[in-house]
Amino acid sequence: MSDLASTRTADMMDSPRAAPGEAMRAPSDAIAADDGLDLIAGHEAGTAPRETPPSSPLAGRVMIALAILLVSLVIFVVLVMTRPLPAAGSGRGAPIPVPVVEPPMMSLPRQWLGYGVVRPINSANVSARVASSVVDVPARLKVGEPVTAGEVLVRLDDADYRRSVDSAQQQLASLDAQLGALEVERTGLQERVKLAEADLELARDDERRVSDAAAAGAIAPREVDRARGAVLAAERLLSQLRESLGMMVPRKTSLQAQQEAAASALGQARASLERCTVASPISGVLQSFSLEIGENVMPGQPVARVVDDSRVEVPITLPAAARASVKRGDRVRITSSRVPARMRGADGSEVISAVSRIEPEDDAVSRTMTVYAEVAQADVKGIVLAPGDFAEAIVESPPEGTRTVVPRRSVRAERVLVVRDGTLASMPVKVEYAFRGTVEGLSTGDLEWLVLAEPLPKGTLVVIDGSRTYSPGALVTPLMGAESSRVPESGAGTSTAPASVAVPGDAAAQESLPQ
Repeated sequence: MSDLASTRTADMMDSPRAAPGEAMRAPSDAIAADDGLDLIAGHEAGTAPRETPPSSPLAGRVMIALAILLVSLVIFVVLVMTRPLPAAGSGRGAPIPVPVVEPPMMSLPRQWLGYGVVRPINSANVSARVASSVVDVPARLKVGEPVTAGEVLVRLDDADYRRSVDSAQQQLASLDAQLGALEVERTGLQERVKLAEADLELARDDERRVSDAAAAGAIAPREVDRARGAVLAAERLLSQLRESLGMMVPRKTSLQAQQEAAASALGQARASLERCTVASPISGVLQSFSLEIGENVMPGQPVARVVDDSRVEVPITLPAAARASVKRGDRVRITSSRVPARMRGADGSEVISAVSRIEPEDDAVSRTMTVYAEVAQADVKGIVLAPGDFAEAIVESPPEGTRTVVPRRSVRAERVLVVRDGTLASMPVKVEYAFRGTVEGLSTGDLEWLVLAEPLPKGTLVVIDGSRTYSPGALVTPLMGAESSRVPESGAGTSTAPASVAVPGDAAAQESLPQ
């Protein structure tokens, strides 16, 4: 192989001078020749030819992405290391003031949050009950106008129904006359029966005398037959009279049945006549009314809707888990969806009621139960629960013993900050359930509270706002009561957003509080 390469080199040297273009192609030809020699050598040696791996653009992109991630990580670490720290963590020489509260032991009811739509206890959908046309509508009746029970809403044409009443009355009078005549006839038949019975007795006596005389030979035998015929005639007449008297009973029964039917028809005609005057069955306010004079109406056609909003009820949907603790008579706090969230819980924003009844079955699909609360509008001060309003209700079950109560914003991730010997410390807590409302004896201004499952040691001072970025171990000056108002509300790490707290076993109460 080396001899072949030497010979090719010698030929190139012995060849005449090449043209300029050929001179420029010589190096590439030499390189190609060398590659060819290497290929031939590889085949002769029994080995594969060398291959130059192509450059991959994917590998370059991966390297760029890794570089970007590395730079991002470095920036994140630098930002974390250089973040501004709260004053509490900068040193222990200057205690910072923090508002605290000593949580009391109290008996607060368990609350269940539910929703419902307000509806009137008394309402009436007034409909036409006869087919006729409108002849009169009081001018003052419009939607929103109050009406009283029995007040006329509309008058219908009653001419046909008056004629029906007259016809039914005449039919009833005719039957009454027939019953009277039947009674007279019955009395006459009774008298004739008595006379026929007397005639029969006389005929029989006469027959006996004739038979005795004939037996003595005093009269002819034909006289006996004549007396016997008189007896048979008297018996026949008595039988006919008794049969006629017996027929009086079914005839009277038939006439009485016809009389009752005529009386029923008369009552129906009079009822239809009365129904031509449509009146309100209850006192209330017109919710709907749209009939006009001359309009034809049919039985069942709506005429008006009257709503008595003086008493309403709210069907409240609660979690099925509330059934074990909710009873009739439990306190219910109802507020309207029209009340802004920031005002709920304030004076005049809620209606106080009680559970009046409880449905016995749970909803198998939604796993909820329904209780009812009634409200008398005359007893309500502040808001008015209008029928159709969407309401939010809190049902309060009786408390179960005394528990430690802390502001909801004091708890963060099931831990609270407490002050021990002028130093902040973090303490784990377990929340039993939530409570919304004011708590007597605490002037923090909070309306959201958490009831702890386990009591805190007596004298424990809990930081009111656990969402502030105070660091455990920092030196602090606890401020209670009016002194806490001197703490600034602005600055780094002073977020006042309520902390997210999980309330086990009380999803309804948890849902009622802002997160």
